[in-house]
Amino acid sequence: MLEAVDPVRISGDGLLLRLAVDNLLDNAIKYTQPGGWVRVALLRRGRAAVLTVADNGVGISEEALPQIFSRFYREDSSRTRKTGGLGLGLAIVAAVVEAHHGRVRVRSEPQRGATFEIELSPMHSRSVLPRTTSMAMKGSSPTASMP
Repeated sequence: MLEAVDPVRISGDGLLLRLAVDNLLDNAIKYTQPGGWVRVALLRRGRAAVLTVADNGVGISEEALPQIFSRFYREDSSRTRKTGGLGLGLAIVAAVVEAHHGRVRVRSEPQRGATFEIELSPMHSRSVLPRTTSMAMKGSSPTASMP
């Protein structure tokens, strides 16, 4: 399910932002059982764009939450055999969001799912990133354009 309320615009590296979103969606799908749900919402909070990816999957333990953005961290090594991956996805998400001067937050409860929230403020014209993409979403029709 995709929810978008108001037009939202951010400037940044489109490839990196897509990589971050793809990692969150991949994890949400991978760790949600058949018949479960994954919800994606994009909205504006003040001048910031807020992307939320939520699911009702296996969730993350409270003990693991402080470590999940560390490279190569896996909460349960038995999941590696079942689902694949190296434990880099959330570290990549954190690095991309940090490069865009944003914040990533997570709320989770084991066996009830997880909610990840990326908040990005409009960037200044002098970005540290090599190229920028302007992205907008209204309703359920995403658009992207290169300046």
